[in-house]
Amino acid sequence: MVRGSHGSLERYLEVTRRPSVAIVFVVPLVLVHALAVARAERFVQVGAERLVDHVMRVGPVGERVLQVVLALIVSAAVIHVVRERIPVHRHFPAFLVECLLLACLLGPVVSIVTNTSLFHVRAPAVSLRSVWPFVIGAIGAGIYEEIVFRLLLLSSVALSLRRGLRFSAPGSAALAVFVSAGAFAWAHFVGAGGEAFAWRPFAFRLAAGLLLGAVFVLRGLGVAVYLHAAYDALFAWRVAVSSE
Repeated sequence: MVRGSHGSLERYLEVTRRPSVAIVFVVPLVLVHALAVARAERFVQVGAERLVDHVMRVGPVGERVLQVVLALIVSAAVIHVVRERIPVHRHFPAFLVECLLLACLLGPVVSIVTNTSLFHVRAPAVSLRSVWPFVIGAIGAGIYEEIVFRLLLLSSVALSLRRGLRFSAPGSAALAVFVSAGAFAWAHFVGAGGEAFAWRPFAFRLAAGLLLGAVFVLRGLGVAVYLHAAYDALFAWRVAVSSE
């Protein structure tokens, strides 16, 4: 991506933002996470993942219908990529580099913006030997929080504002990013596993949600998912290293 021409960079950005390509990129991460969960003795599960898991278990008929719908969506994405002859295998390495670079920048940028240390966000002390359950949770957070808060909530709010209230496309996207970021930040403090509310962690997550929302709007679901998963995994690793 870096060594290519200006036209190659534009092509990369355009291709990797497509929903079909994003789905093709995200599916392997979903499968890796599912396999890790199946083999793990224990793992950390975020609220958004529990929500999706609950929705998927709406009864035998409903669960089967959802499975069929998801299979059709994935199949349609794969068919589109094949028909368009999109060389996803060539773009994937650059895609991973982009996501890792953004993940390395996310924490420091949010810390500077909010004047909040990363470690003001609650992080249980773990050793390197016990960090794997938290890495599994990080991957799950990247997948399911982006699906719930960005793909579903942000998109539906933006669509409602644009179609229902006749907002402009930029205006509806900006307001939807803020709404989804607020919901994303607040969700960490509600429910059985929620934290006690504190302004600094809330501000940190609100700013992170705003940046993730902007990434989703500008770069698509695939980058948002991998960026989020990579950031959370790096954060879990950093906590483990600092606890040794």
